[in-house]
Amino acid sequence: MTVMPPPTSFALNIQAFTHNIRVHQRQHYSDFTRQHIINVIQQTFPHFSRHHNLETLTQYADTFVRQHHAVDPEFHQIATEFVRFMQGNSIKNPALLSLLEYEWVLFTVSILPSPIFGPNTLPVNPTLCDNYYIYLNPTLYCIEVPFIVTQDGPVFVNNSSHHYAIFRHFTHAVHYKPLNPQERYFIQKIPETDGIALKKWIEIMTFLTHDDLLAWLFTQHQEQLIIIDQEKNR
Repeated sequence: MTVMPPPTSFALNIQAFTHNIRVHQRQHYSDFTRQHIINVIQQTFPHFSRHHNLETLTQYADTFVRQHHAVDPEFHQIATEFVRFMQGNSIKNPALLSLLEYEWVLFTVSILPSPIFGPNTLPVNPTLCDNYYIYLNPTLYCIEVPFIVTQDGPVFVNNSSHHYAIFRHFTHAVHYKPLNPQERYFIQKIPETDGIALKKWIEIMTFLTHDDLLAWLFTQHQEQLIIIDQEKNR
């Protein structure tokens, strides 16, 4: 389908209208737009918001509207554009930017369109079969953050870095899992899109026993960090 561009006069009118909103010449629409931005920030980034009073959030929203030329007003797009805006502007506490980015990952994982199905039943020893492959959960993000993630939210401790896997379960819940260096290596050896033959992956991991590797694979398959399947190029 061919989409015709809007008439020049219409585009100029919209441009003028949005400019007036940015500079508060359309007071009603300006207030509505800024309040909508604040609501998006508070709902999408609740932990980030708790570190700021309403006056500061209002200043963020006002500067965002005046300076950042976002093109899509949808809720999820506003959240993404706000993160980009904050990344391009100096924040006195870089840890709070990491917190904002972490909450964006949680939000993004929750709305990614990739379907996640329940884990399939595996044979006792899938390495005896030639047609099993390992794939990463398509919603997986591996992140490094300056805080510990708990059930009650992020906790800053001694400026140390921590690694986590963030992914969506087939129940639609967003899960987080701490990653140790060995697990990060395991994940790095699984190509992001094409996966890897299970036998080949096992051959790479020469520093652990066959049984230990299978135990890790089976556990992560059940938790849905990874997906083990007979299909190639799923």
